[in-house]
Amino acid sequence: MFLYDGHDRALFARFRTRADFKAETYLKVVIAHLKNVVLDNQRGDPMTKPIPDKAEIALEYPDKLYIGTFERSSRFEAHLDPTGIALILEHPGADDVRKTIHMHINFGLFADILREVASTVGRIPKDDVLHHDQLAHAVTELHRALAGSPGNQ
Repeated sequence: MFLYDGHDRALFARFRTRADFKAETYLKVVIAHLKNVVLDNQRGDPMTKPIPDKAEIALEYPDKLYIGTFERSSRFEAHLDPTGIALILEHPGADDVRKTIHMHINFGLFADILREVASTVGRIPKDDVLHHDQLAHAVTELHRALAGSPGNQ
């Protein structure tokens, strides 16, 4: 997820292993993201965007597998921050059913994901006009937003 590029030798020297360096770097990103979520919630911007379809996630470790489904009773938040895209899926409820995932994907990886998705558009069934149109409209909105952003003027 994070690459050591050689510019932080003094910082890297503090850690016993590369894994320690990666772990602290990851924690710094997560903490910064969570601070933004807390600030958004304090400003009265709770996560209220309902999930209109369905998301299925699986998190696999060598000795464990976590699987979750987020459907219409769930909600999501997605936004860009200075380094990438943040995505939160949340299924509210009692402790035994509540679940949340937080993801942060840096811009470079997100761009590669979009390219990969574009290369597989032919897998959408020809008669699935609704989902094809939803994707086309969303990509058009993203393109317009990027074209009108200060970095592109």
